[in-house]
Amino acid sequence: MRYRLTLALGVWVFGMIVSNLLTLVSGRQMDTYAEGMRQKLSKVRAPDPNIVLAGLDEEAMMPEVFHRKTHARVLKNLKAAGVKLVFFDLVFDEDRAPEADAAFKEALSDAPPTVLAGTTGQVYQGDELTRRSAILAPALAEVLETSNVVLGLIENPASTAGARWPYFLALDLGDGPQASAALAMYGLYQSVNPRDFKYQPDGVVVPPVKIPLEVQSTGADVTYVFDVGFHPAATGPNHVPGSGTYRVIPYMELVDPAPELMDSLRGRIVVIGENTATESDAFDTPVGVMKGFEIHAQVFDRLLHQDFTTMLSAEANGWLTVALVTLVASLALVTWPIPLLLATGTGLILGYLRLNIWLFEQKHVVAALPEPLIGASAAFVALVMVRVILASRFLGRFIPVEAARGILMAERTAEAVNATVIVTDIRGYTTLSETRTPVEMLHLLNEYHSVTVDIYHKHGGNVLTFQGDAQLVVFGFPRRLDDAAGASVTACVEVMKAIDELRAEWGIKERKNFDVGAGICTGMVYIGDIGSADQANYTVIGEVVRTSHKVQSMSDALEGNVLMDEHAYEACRNKPRVTRIPGVMLDGFPEPKVLYRVEPDTP
Repeated sequence: MRYRLTLALGVWVFGMIVSNLLTLVSGRQMDTYAEGMRQKLSKVRAPDPNIVLAGLDEEAMMPEVFHRKTHARVLKNLKAAGVKLVFFDLVFDEDRAPEADAAFKEALSDAPPTVLAGTTGQVYQGDELTRRSAILAPALAEVLETSNVVLGLIENPASTAGARWPYFLALDLGDGPQASAALAMYGLYQSVNPRDFKYQPDGVVVPPVKIPLEVQSTGADVTYVFDVGFHPAATGPNHVPGSGTYRVIPYMELVDPAPELMDSLRGRIVVIGENTATESDAFDTPVGVMKGFEIHAQVFDRLLHQDFTTMLSAEANGWLTVALVTLVASLALVTWPIPLLLATGTGLILGYLRLNIWLFEQKHVVAALPEPLIGASAAFVALVMVRVILASRFLGRFIPVEAARGILMAERTAEAVNATVIVTDIRGYTTLSETRTPVEMLHLLNEYHSVTVDIYHKHGGNVLTFQGDAQLVVFGFPRRLDDAAGASVTACVEVMKAIDELRAEWGIKERKNFDVGAGICTGMVYIGDIGSADQANYTVIGEVVRTSHKVQSMSDALEGNVLMDEHAYEACRNKPRVTRIPGVMLDGFPEPKVLYRVEPDTP
């Protein structure tokens, strides 16, 4: 029990250390993982096919065509095509040529719901320099009151460092929140004017939908931040043409659109912005560099489909981390088989991942997978593997290695098997011990067991029990042998030769002062762990074991080191050279037995 408590504590402490180290190394690790997960999950749904990007390429940016008369013509064509919503990612904060301004103002007055880009800036009020809210050119300003045209901010005051992209949805410079371009588009699409948005400490309400936000304050400025998950880029140097991205058409095709193009735009949302091959208006996002007008389109897409995500609070993630690490560490306390432990640990990891997915899909909450879980899980698996290796080696000193691995990998009970059992005993042990100290005897016994056990193992046998100078050896389980009985005879003959060598090495001149007798029997036995829940032995029991003891006890009287019963002899595929001895009465058996004495020169 103390070992298991130590192991559990070690796993738990290791997991917490890994957690703290990773947090110190990179404070954005959780955010990075959460954003990666968000990106993967966001790709489950394809981009909305109703969103069309109209890119201003190099041809459209030429001075002779890039003016408000061109924009007015495009806007009228989009109206005629039945477009549902238009966004110009172009700033119209200053007057231009009166004739062009008038044409654009006229088009705006009868346009589909339209969002115009606005930026904040700095202006002097007397001698004081202050920030100002977005404005529309004076020549165009009237349309904000008389038509379905609104301004939407396009600047991004929030940080974009790392893998997260906290897109701002609104900004308050002290004179009330102003909606971003994406939020304004969403409002117009839902027939809600941005003036009717309700801003709250944890989100903004576009009746009747509440969008969860993070409110950040910097001095007098308040920013409403919205975490975004992106689809693959359709613009910029990292764009991926084809399926999975938005449809992109050249802006100039809207100036004189073909009938097929007009038909394809009915009911669509058209987002217009700069799409040249330069780095102008290009931003780095988690899926690569893309143009700014596509970023607004992707955020609008998220809002339109209510793909709202919020991060689980740091406090909630902390408690979840402690709970998960504790659960994983507690597995070290149980005495389950290794496969069950591994399955349970894996189940905890997969269950937590499933919890993340469920939170995202059902609650739109991203709970960052804590690094401590990764560290604790890795430590748990490693410690389990170490436990298997060390335990199998340790148990292998007492029971067969195969049996030790079997016990560790799965619960097993005693099972009936057909095997050959050898029982050995040292003759002259009493005389030998009288001339030596207990410590010297212990050294002699250990050397004797080391030599003989190696021989048994070489021929496929396993020593299950040491009883002082006696040995109980099994052939045929758990390692299956083609000729278990024959292998046992070969091993015993080799052991007898080793005994002669040990006798010479120890300086024992007379055989009677150190010799070994062995009894070999074959039949059904029961092998397994036997004992209580707290202490048990791995051994073999059965009538065959009892018979082997009795046969061995007759080895001295019958003048043979190795004796076999009739079943063992019949089981030998290659019959050894033996002498048949009938009519042997064994203690405790009512009927005489036929035994076989193995002759020393048996190969």
